[in-house]
Amino acid sequence: MTAGNLMVSAAILFSGETYSKISHFAEILKLQFLSESTYYRIQDEYVFPVTNDAWKKHQQEILKSVSGPLSIIGDGRCDSPGYSPKYGTYAIIDQNTDKILDFQLVEVGEVANSVAMEKTGLERSLQYLLNEGLSIHQLATDRHPQITSFMQKHYPSVEHQYDIWHVSKGVSKKLVKQGKQKASQSLLPWIPSICNHLWWCASSCHGNREILKEKWMSILHHISDVHTWASANHFLECAHRNLLRKQDKARSA
Repeated sequence: MTAGNLMVSAAILFSGETYSKISHFAEILKLQFLSESTYYRIQDEYVFPVTNDAWKKHQQEILKSVSGPLSIIGDGRCDSPGYSPKYGTYAIIDQNTDKILDFQLVEVGEVANSVAMEKTGLERSLQYLLNEGLSIHQLATDRHPQITSFMQKHYPSVEHQYDIWHVSKGVSKKLVKQGKQKASQSLLPWIPSICNHLWWCASSCHGNREILKEKWMSILHHISDVHTWASANHFLECAHRNLLRKQDKARSA
C-alpha cells in the first residue's frame, strides 16, 4: 500500500470530512485519488482498529488518574435532530478534571426507539465505569424522563442532579409561552434576567438546596419591588446594592 492512501484515509476521518467532498476536490484539481472502495477498506482494516486501540489506552490512563467519589456529567447526542436518528453517542465527563471518562455509541436498532438511545448509552457508561472500580457520588444530566426513572430505580445511592443549562432552557420556554398570553405580555422583558438569576442561584448556593430554593424564590419579591422579606431562613434580602430613586424609576420604565 502506498503511504498516501493510508494517510489520506486517516486525514478524512480525523478531519470530520466525507470521502465524496474530498474526492470531488481532487477531481477538480485533476489529482489522482484513491477509489471509494479502497478508502472504506483502509478505514475498516487499519484506521478504525488503530484509533480504537489508541482510545482504549488513553482511556485507561485517564481512569487511573481520577480517584475518590466522582462528580460526573453526562449527555447524549444524535446524528440527526428530531425523532429519526440512527445513531446516538453518550459521553461521561469528570467534573473536576473536564476529562472524558467514557462514551458509548448506540444504534437505534438496539433499543425500542430513538428516544431510548440516550438512557441506554448512560446505562452502559455507568456499568463500565463501575466495573473499572470507580466510585460515583454525583451525576448531572438533562431532564430526560427515562434517565430520571432509571437513576431512581437502579442507582438510588448516586445523587442525580439536573444540568442548570437544561433547567434554564426549560424555564425560558415556559415563560415565553406564558408571555404570549395577552394578560402576561409584561413578563417577556423579564425573561433574560430571570434566567440569569437562575444561573446565579445555582452558582452561589454552594451546594445547599435550601439556599438555592430561597434565592430562586426571591425573584418573586424582586419583580414586585420588594427587596427585603422575613419569609425565609437564609436569604432575606436581594443581593444587589440599594437602588436610588432615579435608578428605580428607570428600571421600572
